Amino acid sequence: MEWQGLLALSQTQTWGDFSDTPQRKIAVERARIRIPKDTGRYGRATDSRQFHRSILEGLDVAFEWVQWVNYKNLVEVLLFAFGNDITTGSNPFAHSYSTENAPNSLPNFSLFLDQDIDTSPTKNISGCKIDELRLENDSSNILKATINGVGRSHRDIAALTVSIDDCDQFALSPFIFSDLAFTLGLNGAARSAETGIESLRIRLRNNLIKRIPSSTSNFVIEPSEGMVDVSGSFRMEVEDWTEFDAFIANEQVDISTTWTSGVYSLTITIQNARFAVVPVPEARGSSGRGVVEIRFEGLNDGSDTITATLVTDEAGVVLASSSSSSQSSSSSSSSSSSSSSNSSSSSSSSSSSSSSSSSNSSSSSSSSSSSSSSSSSSSSSNSSCSSSSSSSSSSASSSSSSSSSSSSSSSSSSTSIT
Repeated sequence: MEWQGLLALSQTQTWGDFSDTPQRKIAVERARIRIPKDTGRYGRATDSRQFHRSILEGLDVAFEWVQWVNYKNLVEVLLFAFGNDITTGSNPFAHSYSTENAPNSLPNFSLFLDQDIDTSPTKNISGCKIDELRLENDSSNILKATINGVGRSHRDIAALTVSIDDCDQFALSPFIFSDLAFTLGLNGAARSAETGIESLRIRLRNNLIKRIPSSTSNFVIEPSEGMVDVSGSFRMEVEDWTEFDAFIANEQVDISTTWTSGVYSLTITIQNARFAVVPVPEARGSSGRGVVEIRFEGLNDGSDTITATLVTDEAGVVLASSSSSSQSSSSSSSSSSSSSSNSSSSSSSSSSSSSSSSSNSSSSSSSSSSSSSSSSSSSSSNSSCSSSSSSSSSSASSSSSSSSSSSSSSSSSSTSIT
């Protein structure tokens, strides 16, 4: 069995460094990277009209992916988009994120993009920062996140490995529209539930400033963050003129949205926003419904913030080991390093294959004594998600069927990337 579109993230200490160990693997709906070439052209006196030569000025690495959201797979994404994470409690843990942070404080991370598991190479992007995070949820559909940003450079490494724990995470149900509680407060009044909405969209944009250095380097220098921009929209059936009157009067709008799954949840709060567009519904016959899309813009004042709270069963993000961005992108050395690092979390050491089959979550880092076993560990780890694993077929089959159902739901609700 093959996963189409596997992505991994890993926070790094220094911008531009590669990470050798993925911290979070995400089964994405769609993902892509773009590496356009910036060139300068000049002409000289010739007997033709063509430019004489193009000079390479820089390589501009960009990425974008779409994923469905559950309570587990957004811990790192929110940290990288907001810039901070304050964790309280103990299983469940409450992760609090806020736009109220110092300039140039967005974390750096390394991105791994693998189109087909067991098929090398995986594209590894260094120096990544998130420019935009969009959350979208339509009625009778799942909550999706679209993330895009920029990176510094790329290299090819060995294919990502998949463990039983990864399979369990892939099989978690995403938040759906019926999990959503939407509250709205106007003109400073306390927020109250608004049950008539039919869709919701929220966008956080960091407005990264990308720059190409005028030096011999072909890579961008570290992007700095611009002003934070928060906006969104929701569709609702108009029952009175409350929202329209608030729009005309430019009243304060406080919005809070919460998706809940058992004891776990995701909450986004936007303070002191303003309605940007509140259409007047069409006049129709007695069978018509006055459904309009209301747009809002947040952060009306410099002291306002947008906050997110994710309640999950994980304590937080730990910095991964990184390798210098100047190191060789040789596939052989990076493959061994990546595979041996991943073997501790995916129970993929060939010398401890039998023990990892009986105990999925036990660590085998002490058994992983040589990087030459990376190819066999990769196939062992990947077979844990498929029914072909002889020693763990029952648990693997359940993970595989759950993962397949997630994959099929992804394809049935495919969203095109703009």
